[in-house]
Amino acid sequence: MPLSVGLLAHTGQVGVHFLHSLVKEHDKGNVKLVVLHRDGSDLSSVPKDVETRVVQLDEHGKAKNQKAVEGLDVVLTAVPREGWLAQTHLIEVLSESPTIKLLVPSGFDLDWENEGPDAPAADAMEIKKQVFARAKELGVPTVNILAGLFDNYVFDPHWEIVNTDVQGNNITFFRDAQHQPIHLTTLPYFGYAVTQLIQKPASLDGKVFQLYDLAPTGQDIVDILTKCHGSPTHINHYTEEEYKRAITERKDMLKAGVHRKWGDGDWGPSERLVVDGWQGLTIEQLIYDWVSKV
Repeated sequence: MPLSVGLLAHTGQVGVHFLHSLVKEHDKGNVKLVVLHRDGSDLSSVPKDVETRVVQLDEHGKAKNQKAVEGLDVVLTAVPREGWLAQTHLIEVLSESPTIKLLVPSGFDLDWENEGPDAPAADAMEIKKQVFARAKELGVPTVNILAGLFDNYVFDPHWEIVNTDVQGNNITFFRDAQHQPIHLTTLPYFGYAVTQLIQKPASLDGKVFQLYDLAPTGQDIVDILTKCHGSPTHINHYTEEEYKRAITERKDMLKAGVHRKWGDGDWGPSERLVVDGWQGLTIEQLIYDWVSKV
């Protein structure tokens, strides 16, 4: 009997990769995929043989949600940050489910645990804590899956979260980032890894870990960019003064916090979990791919 997996939020940045990987496992007969969605969601990417069920994540949706989670062994959600707290409405009905083995709540962030209440993501961390606390209170098994930096946050010019311009052959370092690894999570790997892991739900209950597939140093990236462009990469420096200013300003504090993580080699206390079987891009292939994007 295949594991019955409910996926909520299948169209977002992370959700599309969960859907892609879960559909593969569904086609192999390893899981029975059920897509959970809000009324009116775009279902055009969901294969015809995958069941869909409507959820309503508010105080009026209990009956609908009870029906939606019926028979599910695992629920995986990829709702965006503004929807994290609404996951508690799912927790309420999952606590009454006789089949649920694992809930994987959204919130696939960096590990900010060492930062405490001054973390750039402190508000989001507090919401996550409320979600996990409610699940614990009601006896719903959960796993807290963290990530490195998704590669588009580092290499896509629309984000530039660490001021890396691969197309312009520029990179910015803070403190010892040139010699420290940066934890990168490619989205296809993340979708694959989570899909593989949730097929053994009992082994995940109560766990906290990071998933990332690449960890180049700053110098590794410089060497690849220099080779790719055929000219030396320009190295900029993010100063202590810039950091001290930015870490106190809401619009800049996340970028400052990530610069500090990389520069200090501090990616949090949680351990990395390596998922076997993945055949993805090397860091050189990934950077060449981003450089070639228009």
